[in-house]
Amino acid sequence: MALDEIYPLLTAATFATSSVIIKRLEPYGSSIMLNMFRTLIGAVIFLLIAIVSGLLPEIQLLNWITISILIISVLTSVVIGDTLYFTSMQHVGVKIATPIVNLYPIFSILIAILFLDEKFHSAFILGSVITIIGIIVLTSGDVELEEDLKDFKRNYIKGIIYAFISMVSYTLAIITLTIGAEGLDPVVANSVRLPVATLLLFIILLIQMRRANKRKAIEFDEDRPKTGFIILLLIAGILGTYLSSLFYVLSTQKLGAGKSAVLTSVGPLFALPLSYFWLKENVTKFTVGGTLLTLIGLWIVLS
Repeated sequence: MALDEIYPLLTAATFATSSVIIKRLEPYGSSIMLNMFRTLIGAVIFLLIAIVSGLLPEIQLLNWITISILIISVLTSVVIGDTLYFTSMQHVGVKIATPIVNLYPIFSILIAILFLDEKFHSAFILGSVITIIGIIVLTSGDVELEEDLKDFKRNYIKGIIYAFISMVSYTLAIITLTIGAEGLDPVVANSVRLPVATLLLFIILLIQMRRANKRKAIEFDEDRPKTGFIILLLIAGILGTYLSSLFYVLSTQKLGAGKSAVLTSVGPLFALPLSYFWLKENVTKFTVGGTLLTLIGLWIVLS
């Protein structure tokens, strides 16, 4: 395995861990609120690094075309993609939302071939198909029916729609990031992307709170200590928006959109141990079979 191929795997691992933490923090507030604070942490870290390392002049020299493409990449990934992915999980669960969302590598490869002139050998295509099938099987399982069938149908349809929109958003995100971040320092690229994402998420959060009659975005009770919430949110921000965004840019720069999309889609493989030990999710025949297929697919892709 080449050194460059580690970047998308690190992207998958850090984002998957962060997603499990966000799932754990669901009782504290909405997915938009959690995603906004997580993104804010990453934005602050990147801006501080840019200031300390003297990269601010490079940000100021960026042209508006590059800035616009970077903004589109973060709008489609962090603001739309992540938020709708988390919201979809709340409606239909991880086992339905994740397989749909993880179809995005297929479309990313097609777009990369048609418009970015990326070349892929037959073994890579075979390994990619096996990997994607493995992720779908890994995250599949039975759906728990709600007592109120009407509410279940409404939430189920909404969750499916959110998952499909998230999948399309992730496809657009990796393509636009590949174009916009070409030749840029990853810190410079993310110093543009994440502050914009934080601002947009904050605006969406304000609208959400206003529609909910100014209901508190964060709710605590005796069973939910504030200290634990803050620590977990900090970890989610460092992993999910700082490290994940850093490796994400490096991945697209070194490998292109197609290969990055396939390798970053294996997040559920990394989330599996945490989901089992921390979220108490059961290991099923889908888990075992999907894990084996994913590992076989990765072996072919990386060989």
